[in-house]
Amino acid sequence: MSRSLAELFLDYGDGYISAGALRWSPGKVMLLLTDWLPRKAVLDDDQRNALPFVLRRWLTFALTQQGIDRQWISLVVDAVDTFLPEFHDAFDDETAWGPSKQVVAALSERGVDLPDRHAVDDAIRQLNAEQLAHRLRP
Repeated sequence: MSRSLAELFLDYGDGYISAGALRWSPGKVMLLLTDWLPRKAVLDDDQRNALPFVLRRWLTFALTQQGIDRQWISLVVDAVDTFLPEFHDAFDDETAWGPSKQVVAALSERGVDLPDRHAVDDAIRQLNAEQLAHRLRP
């Protein structure tokens, strides 16, 4: 579970932290928790519960690797607790979800085996057909 979360943090850092994936700031933590994760990530209950602990450890590791002084690291790590309530609100707000997350959530609700490409393709065709039928109804 820690690995899957760390992969998300790396993905976010690689795509959204222009100074480098290990160059976190309180603002980057805020964006991760209040925007990026709620919009893009599907987390199970275990991942959600572990998120604060794993993120704090990740930030400490990343910034230590960059040679940042402990006093500055603590400011970044403290941002986790600051923005965690907003994360919970935003993560549960389905209107904030991006299209990919909406599709993955719908497939998960139907019990689709997400690693099975053929099962996902079949389920997406079914979802598309249902949406088209719904739009065509008077």
